[in-house]
Amino acid sequence: MDKITAIKGIKDILPANTPAWHQVELTARRIFERFGFCEIRVPIMEKTALFQRSISETTDIVEK
Repeated sequence: MDKITAIKGIKDILPANTPAWHQVELTARRIFERFGFCEIRVPIMEKTALFQRSISETTDIVEK
């Protein structure tokens, strides 16, 4: 069985750090709303076929 490892450059936000991140997000949300921006939610999962068509099946993106 393969060991699960973090994606390079991606770090978890652990419970001790979430209050600070909530404050950053709240501040950013208020600033963005003043300038007419609204929140959008984008998918965090995509079908493998999306990447197979645009690149090749042998890249690390498809394999991971």
